[in-house]
Amino acid sequence: MSGRLVCLNPNPSIDRTLILDELVLGGVNRVAKSSEVAGGKGAIVTRTAQNLGHDAVCCGPLGGRVGQTVREMAEAEGLTAAWVPVSGQTRVNTTIVSSGPVDTVVNEAGPVLSAEEWDAYCKLASELAGDDGVACISGSLPQGVDDNQARSLVEALLDRNCKVFVDSHGAALTAMAKARPWCIKVNHLEAAAFVGNPADQQGDITATVVELANHVTGVAIITLGGDGAVCATPDGYVVQVRPAPIDATSAVGSGDAFLAGLASATLTGRSLDEALVRATACGAANAQSGLQGSVELSNVEALMGAVKLTVLQEAEPT
Repeated sequence: MSGRLVCLNPNPSIDRTLILDELVLGGVNRVAKSSEVAGGKGAIVTRTAQNLGHDAVCCGPLGGRVGQTVREMAEAEGLTAAWVPVSGQTRVNTTIVSSGPVDTVVNEAGPVLSAEEWDAYCKLASELAGDDGVACISGSLPQGVDDNQARSLVEALLDRNCKVFVDSHGAALTAMAKARPWCIKVNHLEAAAFVGNPADQQGDITATVVELANHVTGVAIITLGGDGAVCATPDGYVVQVRPAPIDATSAVGSGDAFLAGLASATLTGRSLDEALVRATACGAANAQSGLQGSVELSNVEALMGAVKLTVLQEAEPT
């Protein structure tokens, strides 16, 4: 299988990153370095896939002055994109990177979409994906989109025999999972909330990913930050993939880079194990770069050799 990777970005943004020596709550903070890019999780997936040399397109609704800026940023960067105009104002998300153990992320809600605007967006997404394509749905859904509308987006893509990858959370994830996409990729907190189980220990994570696999036709994945990911298929195959230790600058966007590596590897016909190794290397490369989706192919390929894949459970015999 080969072709274009369609990266659905239903709630795009300007992604602003502020780098500080130290974050002082309630005090005056001086920014040492800052950057802005066309953002939203789908944009990061697109950027990563393009940096890996794949044909990928970001598809999202844009509105207002911020939306026009996102459009201009994407064009200036060379990020291939297709947009649906909406009446609301596109959001701005801010990530604060400091000397603390974790980054601080501040996400705005974004515009409220009408039923007509959402239908236009779903139509464009389906047209871009075409028949037998590969599509990723990443991040939160816009305000105004209900559970039935979320599910219908996945169903429309499945009706065209697309492999659909879902990376979302909360009610949107629950709704889209009812359509049984090919893949669900979430972090351990999102997975635990979805299945109603704690996922703090290895045994619980394995049980959780096996439960999550009941809602997909291909593979369920729980990402674990620097510990890689645990993955399961509906037939009971469970593996863990771990990157080698790295000097990370910022982990923000690494889950999206992981998804880009996974989906693009699937698009080009790699086996599941090969795709998982590539995805893990993409997540690590993103954490090293400190810029969301700005991975280099040579670095990804170098990191792939250090990824450890461990089979935790063999598939059940058919």
